[in-house]
Amino acid sequence: MRACGIAVHLLAGALLVGAGQVAQAQTTYICAANGRSWPQAQPCPEGAMTQQRIVVNPRTDPRLPPLPGERSPPDRPPAHLPFQSPRCAELGEAVRTGPARGLGRPALTELYEAYRQQCGEEEMRARSLLLEERNRQRDTREREERAARLELDRDKLNRDQCAEMKRILQSKRQRLETMTPGERGDFERFEATWRTRCQP
Repeated sequence: MRACGIAVHLLAGALLVGAGQVAQAQTTYICAANGRSWPQAQPCPEGAMTQQRIVVNPRTDPRLPPLPGERSPPDRPPAHLPFQSPRCAELGEAVRTGPARGLGRPALTELYEAYRQQCGEEEMRARSLLLEERNRQRDTREREERAARLELDRDKLNRDQCAEMKRILQSKRQRLETMTPGERGDFERFEATWRTRCQP
């Protein structure tokens, strides 16, 4: 007869509803003997107390709401993070991801206070630098858009002027036989200008 009894504890188990998928569970055995305990995937050896628990694997679909006891994923990193020093960026990330990593309230409070004291002013500067960078990017984008619009306007104006010059040339060609030498010279110079400006 075994000296130790078997205590079975069901710690977590859930059925995923909505996507028609069932959470896959894996079994972990917590073994205890001689004042120490250890986890293993196989049943505990004879003479050791066995506690069986069922742990639901993390779900891969982030759109599903968290199960009871399941940690929500952390928010996205703040946009001003690249403008902070490595120390403050690391400390800020520790605060941001703390809940998802299972940190308790006291540890989170201590982290936040350390970040506020050491990096509060730097965060304000980082946010200001981010705003300046966004303004520069916006100004650059607007300048490029204005330049592109002006180029389009110039192209359209040139096409319209070339079309009008061509219409004038076609009209004058019909009167070539009746032109004076001076008018013919004007016509030839006008035609040369059109060819230079409008012909590819």
